[in-house]
Amino acid sequence: SMACFPPLAYLMYGFLARLCGYQADDPTNTKSHQFTGQNLTIFVLYNIICAVLLVYAVSLYLKKKGFVTLVLFPVILIFSYPIIFSSVQRGNSVLLTAILLSIALAWKDDGSKVKRELALILIAVCAGLKIYPAVFGLMYLKEKRWKETLRLVIYGAVLFFGPFVFFGGAEAMGSFFKTVFGLFGQVNDCSVSGFTISIVEGAFGGNAPMFATFVQHLYLLFSLVAFFSARTRRAEVLILCCLMTVYVSSSWMYTCVYLLPALLMHIKEKDDQPIRIGIRSIPDITAFILFVIVFSRPFYGGYMFIYGCIIIISMLYHWMTIGGAVYRVCKKL
Repeated sequence: SMACFPPLAYLMYGFLARLCGYQADDPTNTKSHQFTGQNLTIFVLYNIICAVLLVYAVSLYLKKKGFVTLVLFPVILIFSYPIIFSSVQRGNSVLLTAILLSIALAWKDDGSKVKRELALILIAVCAGLKIYPAVFGLMYLKEKRWKETLRLVIYGAVLFFGPFVFFGGAEAMGSFFKTVFGLFGQVNDCSVSGFTISIVEGAFGGNAPMFATFVQHLYLLFSLVAFFSARTRRAEVLILCCLMTVYVSSSWMYTCVYLLPALLMHIKEKDDQPIRIGIRSIPDITAFILFVIVFSRPFYGGYMFIYGCIIIISMLYHWMTIGGAVYRVCKKL
């Protein structure tokens, strides 16, 4: 298998496995343990904890507390495609990561120093579980919060490299990075490069891996430029979430759950400001269309339809963000 998770994730999986009484005489023989009663019980409890944390995360973003906010909306999210039909179905830690990242972003600018510090730790934990959330350190850099950036780097280094001690130290670290670099050659249809190859094959009947790699890195460039051009928090979060979702060539069907923080941030900033039709509202409408597509359980198109929409609509969003920044500069001149 080419599955490769950071050691912090394996520590969590190891803890859960021991709760089940799993014996790792043959770590690759998981089929015999997969459907035992203990395993299913732990899996259900794990997802219940995620559901509780999701309700708490939602409560941090929506001002009006009530049945809709604390019950109905979380239930709709849980039964949306990204959560129940991708991350829960795959049993991947991506759901926990997306929820913790949402909580961290809610605490990031809180008046409490404790919560702001916990936000740094949670981002580091998320990066230790899935690596991708490390890009949210760019938010601190953009805001020139140098001391917090330094502490985030320290927390991230400790939580990422520290757990290697339990898996063989330097030798395990070398094996990990070797596998990670091997994943760079794996292309799934859920990624920008995979989507590009599918388009080229469908339109011209040929494979174009070099061109797909070029488009993939071009997407990264557009994402970074758009991020530093963005003027609102919801735009910054959406751009980084889309980057986590589709940039990596080995992205799989569960990565669409990374849009959860962007959805909550969008709702928070638009809670008292309904979207009105106009030129200035086009980016908001574009983001809203993206969220509806991703979280509306569109069985008719399958997950490839969802990822194609994420790639196309996010690129449009990037262009509009960059275009707005260019317009503001030209207007000043």
